[in-house]
Amino acid sequence: MGLKINLGSGLKRYDGFLNVDALQISNPDYIVDLNKDTLPFDDNSVSEIRAYHILEHIGDGFLNLMKEIYRVCEDSAVVDIEVPHHRHENFFGDPTHVRPITIEMLKKFSKKYNNWHIETYGSFSGFGLSLDVDFEILEYDYTIENDYLPLASQGKYDEIAELAKRFNNVYSDLRVKLIVVKDGN
Repeated sequence: MGLKINLGSGLKRYDGFLNVDALQISNPDYIVDLNKDTLPFDDNSVSEIRAYHILEHIGDGFLNLMKEIYRVCEDSAVVDIEVPHHRHENFFGDPTHVRPITIEMLKKFSKKYNNWHIETYGSFSGFGLSLDVDFEILEYDYTIENDYLPLASQGKYDEIAELAKRFNNVYSDLRVKLIVVKDGN
């Protein structure tokens, strides 16, 4: 079993996880600027990463960070991500949020999805092949705002999803679990 990493830890701690953050004030195990530094871990040494409310803060270094996450993770490692929903005030109300994270965007880091897109549309769309990384989406879910919980209690999830396409503040957060795919490991 590999290392467990709490990426962009801030002050939040989880038992058994090493904490990585750019700010000394949060007293992390490793001080790392995720926008530009490499992760201080060996190749294939990490079995789990938690990245809660950090990826939306990563600017130009985002693609490099995804490559670094892939590099340090072992085959079948889980990358557990939580971000504010891109159409919620929690996202666009914070000036340090520079990147919306969506399911459609995360699909582009899958070689399987990249190949499907090429076969289906005859065009390249994605980063799995160009960055030589491979993440598959295991599961995802949205946190529903309180105003829409009565619809959820009636099982009207399709209606909520339609509302979320047209209105802001329907979902507050997105939670995604990715699995790392490494052939030959």
